Amino acid sequence: MHPDQVRAVVRQRLADGTYKLGSHMPPQRALAAELGVSYGLIAKALRPFKDAGVLQAHRPGGTVVVGRIDSAGPHDQVVGRRVLQLAERSEVIENMRRVIRERVTGGQYGAGSRLPSQSKLCREFEVSEHVVRAALAPLRADGILSFVRGQGLYVVDPKEGPRKGRAGIEHTVRQRIADGTYPPLTWMPRLQTLGDECGVSAQTVSFALAPLRAEKLLGTARGGMCYVIDPANPTAQPDTPAPYRRQNTPSWAGSVPTPRPAAPPPPGSPGTRRL
Repeated sequence: MHPDQVRAVVRQRLADGTYKLGSHMPPQRALAAELGVSYGLIAKALRPFKDAGVLQAHRPGGTVVVGRIDSAGPHDQVVGRRVLQLAERSEVIENMRRVIRERVTGGQYGAGSRLPSQSKLCREFEVSEHVVRAALAPLRADGILSFVRGQGLYVVDPKEGPRKGRAGIEHTVRQRIADGTYPPLTWMPRLQTLGDECGVSAQTVSFALAPLRAEKLLGTARGGMCYVIDPANPTAQPDTPAPYRRQNTPSWAGSVPTPRPAAPPPPGSPGTRRL
């Protein structure tokens, strides 16, 4: 059974009221067993309905019908929203991304201002949150938008840079290298120290510094210690020892083992002197 055939069955049941508005859909595994298809095919067939806002996943509880299909209209006509086919979905995402980018460059969304919430963008563009996230993801990757946990998306101010996250750490370190806070041929602070300063983990800091390593602004010495590269002498390393050392080996590694005293022979064995 093809995904389009499964999608047609679900669309018909949504249109005739088998799956009523506000009710829970059958579990995907149960639907897969009923139609004799795999679980993955059911998930693929239901995705356009979720993108269009007809179905919405709730945890726990499963999938809930939150939109209604007009049975009198075309099969893909949805009251208030439309079911996005796979080819049409990419076009809608690209158009939404273009509109947001134009609003940022045109000043409608000023530098440092907060972007409308995902729910507001969903209502404005008549799409689901999945489409909104897919449209905004490249803008975050390009450094145009910055996400702040608990607050939302902000337009990055070119003067201040991103607020938090990997992009914010990368901007901060890049700026400190440029203004001499981190001079050439000096050791960088520990990843955990930068993580505590920015409120993230050491692993996040390591990922954030990867572009600076690729641009040959930062180098990695033996043992994983990071330093600022001198543009005039890219192969040189700091002369001073690192103020910290990567703890990869136990404290006893390299120490001379102390010989253990020989155990006394058991009674009655040869060589034991009887008193």
